[in-house]
Amino acid sequence: MEMSENRRLALFGASGGTGVHLIPLLLERGFRVRAMVRDRSSIPLQDERLEIVRGDLLDPTATGQAIAGTDAVISLAGPRRLRDGARFEAELARTDLDWTVLRPPALNHLAARGHYRRGIAEHLRSPFRLSRADLARAVLDQLDDPATVRKWIEVAW
Repeated sequence: MEMSENRRLALFGASGGTGVHLIPLLLERGFRVRAMVRDRSSIPLQDERLEIVRGDLLDPTATGQAIAGTDAVISLAGPRRLRDGARFEAELARTDLDWTVLRPPALNHLAARGHYRRGIAEHLRSPFRLSRADLARAVLDQLDDPATVRKWIEVAW
């Protein structure tokens, strides 16, 4: 997909520790963002390109409405259990959708270092930590990288 000011993204997990870093980056790049949250007040940022909708990720009607009319979906909602994440990736692989899954290590709230390592469909050596701010940058960086389509990506410092 080519970068465009007209691209609309649906964002889940927007009010979490990574989402609060990612939203300003997406808006700065010119994306229009529809962020679904349980509590609208959890995202105080206001921008004409940011639409906040209330809903629950586990409600298929709410997620369907959040996705409707968008060009891509970013989900920052992690699996409740590790095996659920592996099951989700297997389900994605059975679709004909373009997808990319980022696999971060333990996340922290330290300041962004402005760099990270990535392994495209390969494991990184010693992937111990990454800040939520650098994970947000990694998500943004993968959006238009054709090398990451239909691949899992490990990211870490």
